[in-house]
Amino acid sequence: MFKEKYNKTQDLGVKRDLVKMEIRGFTIKYSKQKVKKFPDEEILLHKKVNDLQARAENNPHNRNILIELQCTRSHLKKIMLTKTKGASEMAQRRRTQHKLFLQLRNTPSPY
Repeated sequence: MFKEKYNKTQDLGVKRDLVKMEIRGFTIKYSKQKVKKFPDEEILLHKKVNDLQARAENNPHNRNILIELQCTRSHLKKIMLTKTKGASEMAQRRRTQHKLFLQLRNTPSPY
């Protein structure tokens, strides 16, 4: 696909950069779609867990319901960890930036 699109480009460095740009654009588009899908999926999984818990209380000996409940909970936990990981990384980055700012502010000016 990219080979035909940039066939007229003679410089290999430019051709490589153009292909990298195309791939980066596709990756960003895919990531945005994936992030938009998470909240909807999370709500559906919460509803499914609640439904499965109610069904498991009515039929405590049904292994299929218990297994499905366990799988759904693990999938929901994975999504929650992804959200938490992103938030904790951002908080860590902010703390580091704040420390650097304070260090810069406390250093004497050479002028």
